Amino acid sequence: RDAPLYHGTTIGRLERILNANKLVAGIENARGTYEVVRKNVSFTRKYRFAYEHARNSSFPTGKTYAIIEIDQRKLNQNYKLMPFNFFNSRVFNLKPGSEPARAYDGGEFEEYTDRDVTNLQRYITAIYVDEDEIDKLKPYIPSWAAQLLKINKESTNVR
Repeated sequence: RDAPLYHGTTIGRLERILNANKLVAGIENARGTYEVVRKNVSFTRKYRFAYEHARNSSFPTGKTYAIIEIDQRKLNQNYKLMPFNFFNSRVFNLKPGSEPARAYDGGEFEEYTDRDVTNLQRYITAIYVDEDEIDKLKPYIPSWAAQLLKINKESTNVR
């Protein structure tokens, strides 16, 4: 569990995440209902998947995106990380209280924790954004986070 984890998001959400210093667990509903299945914060071990997720989330609004890199070892010391594959068809038929599919097929390599991740600055090792966003973002985020900003490498296929 030494590989980093990634969490893709929009720039606007990134600002809120960094200023709150936490990732808030989202609510996952059973397919086609408003019944809560579980709360979770999800991560992936694949940079490319986080990049695609963040880019696709940003596309309809025209917003830019960011990828937060997390130290998996440190996070796992305080949060139980559970592997699963969100796109596995069994997940979409979950009932409240049931377990998600714990699978690695599909190339997603996702992990989740079932509660908010607080004191986030303890776990972040880098924050990847597009080069033209770095200077725009710095005034709106804490100084500890500004020091972790890096240029998104995905557009140059470095990762």
